[in-house]
Amino acid sequence: MMRNLLKKGMNLIFFVLLIGAVVTAVSMTSVMGDRPLSPNKFYGDVTLNGTNAPVGTVINAYIDNELRGSVTVATAGKYGDDFDYLKVDGHEADDGKTIIFYVNGVRANETAAWHVMVSPMELDLGAAGEPEPTPTATEPGGMLTDAGRDWLATYAGIGGCFVDAGVPYVDADGISGMGSSVVAVTVLITANMVGKPDVPILQGKSYNDFKAVNGGDMNIGADLDWVIENTPPTGSFCASGAEPTPTPTATESGGTDPTVTATPTSSPTPSPTATETVGGTPTVIPTTISTVTPTITSTPATQIVKEAQLNLGYKIEKYGTGTALISLTIQNVGEVKATDINLKIDHPVDLQVKAVSGCKLDATFNRIYWSGEELQPDEEHTCNYTITLTEPRDIKIEANLTYDKGVQVYTVGEGGKLTPKIAAPGDIYNMIGTNVIIQVDGNLFEMSGFTIPLAIAGLLAVAYLVRRKK
Repeated sequence: MMRNLLKKGMNLIFFVLLIGAVVTAVSMTSVMGDRPLSPNKFYGDVTLNGTNAPVGTVINAYIDNELRGSVTVATAGKYGDDFDYLKVDGHEADDGKTIIFYVNGVRANETAAWHVMVSPMELDLGAAGEPEPTPTATEPGGMLTDAGRDWLATYAGIGGCFVDAGVPYVDADGISGMGSSVVAVTVLITANMVGKPDVPILQGKSYNDFKAVNGGDMNIGADLDWVIENTPPTGSFCASGAEPTPTPTATESGGTDPTVTATPTSSPTPSPTATETVGGTPTVIPTTISTVTPTITSTPATQIVKEAQLNLGYKIEKYGTGTALISLTIQNVGEVKATDINLKIDHPVDLQVKAVSGCKLDATFNRIYWSGEELQPDEEHTCNYTITLTEPRDIKIEANLTYDKGVQVYTVGEGGKLTPKIAAPGDIYNMIGTNVIIQVDGNLFEMSGFTIPLAIAGLLAVAYLVRRKK
């Protein structure tokens, strides 16, 4: 009798422990889902006023004038070594924002962009000069200096002033166009975004020329908004010493009625819109050419170019233990249909890849693809697939996209009439390619915190069943 009671008591204890372990596992699962985003990590060489930064030098990192990370140099000329990275905190809303570094209070020449889920990055820092006042937190604003504003008005304007039409430019693909100051600045920004900061865009000047004068990059959103607000008809800005051209007024001719000289006008250029992508640099989506009604002028006919332009972005989500869901979105932000679209993503052989929707898997090459398709203007397509990795590690995957941008060239005649231009064979190269690096943090593949409690629960369950058999 006593033995039976003891046996039942032991069974009851094991059952209670089993239930407790399962409840703990569920609780830990909930907690794991709320963890903050991993910081960006940096390391590399560091110099101050031309020499290796000494031990004890402090490097601070700021986003929007807010201190987000700090590290002290432990080895002369090095920072973040021995895995003691400069960790820069951020949130999803910070994706793509500029990180500004200070070495003992002196602003470094280099900057970086904060991204969600990236591997540690090597970035050599160099700073020269006297320490600057500690930045104070402010609302996100622009990065344009007075010199930068004057440079834009000089090269993206006419007579040193922003204008609503007539600014010539050559885009990163070598195609000439003409538009407002907003369009010209947008084309300049785009050249930098597609990795061509040295290509001459405005009167033989490149984005790097602007950056050197401005003392750094633009804050794409805030600074482009400033250009829009200060370009006619919304506003007016001129470089220092320049004055806007006065609007012609009615003049009288002796003995006759006043003769009015009409000022050419155009509709305002729509503001480029922004596409937010997790894991990738937030990009301002510009149109390749001005979408305003062509200005009627008495000058020789100008040329208008219309083409498709595809934007490629991605986001990554945890999809269970050891598995991530990758979503790639292609959007046509141009003015004509994009054809012969081919998206290809190759993966390491140890990755288990599975197509979910909007694309297919070629198991032979462990490749996800979407090919031979087309997208109308403003149309988008999303490819969803999963990757599974048994051994957690950081991964970089390259997504390649090629397409026919369907270039259409027109000449603008009197009255704004558009006439298609017949190009000679080879004059226009329609195929274009782009790529994006998908960076997957190894933490995404780690076993969740409830693994151990579940293992304990499993052992208790086995023990419980064994005791029941006795």
